[in-house]
Amino acid sequence: MDTPDLNRVQMCKYCGGYDYWAQFCWKNGRQMCRECYKTDWKERNGWPYPWHDLDKSPFPTEEEIAAAKRENRMKIVEKSIKDFTILPGPPGTCPECGIEHEPGAPHNVQSIIYQFKFYQKNGRWPTWTDAMAHCNDETKTFWSEELTAMGIDFTKE
Repeated sequence: MDTPDLNRVQMCKYCGGYDYWAQFCWKNGRQMCRECYKTDWKERNGWPYPWHDLDKSPFPTEEEIAAAKRENRMKIVEKSIKDFTILPGPPGTCPECGIEHEPGAPHNVQSIIYQFKFYQKNGRWPTWTDAMAHCNDETKTFWSEELTAMGIDFTKE
């Protein structure tokens, strides 16, 4: 596998802006520049990205961008969640979510193992409804009531 030059100037496929390859962020299976990451945060949460960690490193200069264009070094990195191998959970845990639970209980939708495995199979992120799909009706009803009581509206997922 090619190891990219971490200081290579990279074009963001979402906004067309430029950043150093090492500064690109992964979020929800997408690789994006720092500006797109902050925009995505604001759209999902309703307020601006509150931390300054993404602003500590400088952005590429116009000269660096022009040199990268001249040398045709502007490759858009196309990687996907499907390109990654997810290690199994500890022995004795559910093979789907990596958490210890009864076979008839829902998978842990917040488990990174479950999220990645589900995405690789289905091309989308799992919901609580997906995590309960294999459960009997009594278990689904119980979990639905408990999630609702905790203020989790999983019906809009």
